[in-house]
Amino acid sequence: MKRTIQAIITFILIAGILILAILGLNVSLDYCANEQIEIYIGKDFENEDIRNIVKEVTGNEWVMIQKVELYEDMVSITARDFSDEQIEQINQKINEKYELENTVEDITITQNAKIRGRDLIKPYILPIAITMIILAIYALIRFRKNKKWKVLLKVVGYPILVEAIYLSLLGITRLPITRFVLPVAMLLFVVTIFVVFTRLENQREQKEMKEKQKKNK
Repeated sequence: MKRTIQAIITFILIAGILILAILGLNVSLDYCANEQIEIYIGKDFENEDIRNIVKEVTGNEWVMIQKVELYEDMVSITARDFSDEQIEQINQKINEKYELENTVEDITITQNAKIRGRDLIKPYILPIAITMIILAIYALIRFRKNKKWKVLLKVVGYPILVEAIYLSLLGITRLPITRFVLPVAMLLFVVTIFVVFTRLENQREQKEMKEKQKKNK
């Protein structure tokens, strides 16, 4: 069973590395290079109605619709890109639906650059590194009767392995990288650390019990 699990993990890591090297991560609209248009409607509207208009014009399923401004009377439409003709058609259909007279010149168009993965991770690197060092020192002191290399392997190695598997699965499944990916990674980190320390603590208690039993004999 142990060998089977190791084989599965090895396969996931190798497959993930290959796919990430060839295709990279599948980033969502939040992080990829995209184009954003803002249209003032001036009245209440439903995001789904705007989404249907955009899909009718572009055929694009990957569109982000948001209400903006204080009174939520302006719509922000984000997609990977829009042609001039598509922008004109979207504006025309919104005019027809909401009885407006907006022209293309009234639309605010913004080009957003791609957000690099390292820019997302960068704020977390130092805090995680400091946390890992503190945990490693604490583990070496707390479980000093254990072999040091085994303690470090579990405390440092296991969280890295879990995060590597998580990243590989994102690459293999082609799940889009959204704003929820990093919180999930942090949750996995915390859970892994908790499991590792729980197991080390249990092993420590078992050793102490065995030592007491030997002394009593």
